[in-house]
Amino acid sequence: MVSPARLTTENELNHIPRQGLSRLIVELVCTFAACLLAGKIGLTVPFTHGTVSPVWPAAGVALAAMLLFGYRIWPAVTLAAFTVNYFTGIPHIAALGTALGSTAGPLFGAWLMRRLPSFRPSLLRLRDVLGLCICGALCGPAVSATIGTAVLNLDKVNTQSGLAAAWLTWWWGDGTGVLIVTPFLLTVAGLMRIRDKRG
Repeated sequence: MVSPARLTTENELNHIPRQGLSRLIVELVCTFAACLLAGKIGLTVPFTHGTVSPVWPAAGVALAAMLLFGYRIWPAVTLAAFTVNYFTGIPHIAALGTALGSTAGPLFGAWLMRRLPSFRPSLLRLRDVLGLCICGALCGPAVSATIGTAVLNLDKVNTQSGLAAAWLTWWWGDGTGVLIVTPFLLTVAGLMRIRDKRG
């Protein structure tokens, strides 16, 4: 005969994967929607040429999502970036390549930030803010810009301003998006955690 305590433990264990899956689905859907909206906003910024924008809020959303939810959120970032690029008129292969670049940059930035000693996404300390600026807003966007402009060049997509200028605009746009959006989202998430603890 199985004891009630053991049955309770087994039932709890059986529910953990389902709860974890439900949470992951919610995180993926929210990240996809946020990145898609931010990408659409980025395309409306003046001086945007094709998929290269001087301000790209989606990069900030993607980095914040990876810091808050983990690397497993990358498919939502890729799908949102591909969806945004798909409707800009560039070839589908180029849309996929730039989407992968838009994912690799935040992934690399988040990876670097997580390797900083005692990094805290709350950004309450100066070294955390500097980590975001250097790793998230400088290094990560450099990866996205390099992959993205390389894909556009290989696929013969006209960037109108030249390869070097397109790289610089891409890097600047992603970095600006990170500096504007990521701290805001991390701060909101931190405030929500504080509210939940008090509640």
